Amino acid sequence: MASFPWAYVLTNAVWILGLAVVLAAFGWHEFLAHTRKRKLGELLRGDTFLKPLFGGLTLVTGGLALSVSAFF
Repeated sequence: MASFPWAYVLTNAVWILGLAVVLAAFGWHEFLAHTRKRKLGELLRGDTFLKPLFGGLTLVTGGLALSVSAFF
């Protein structure tokens, strides 16, 4: 019986977590734009959105890069 592929689970969890961070940042800032009666574009240009966006995108690209078995 083969063992469970924990490496695959971990690398896939990294990019899924990154995607969740990006989606949560979008959702939170859409909520803020609605409650504060501001344009969404104004909030999306701020640091409170850009930091989680780039952090999440870093996790997505890192997780996808780690899950590839051969680069070329």
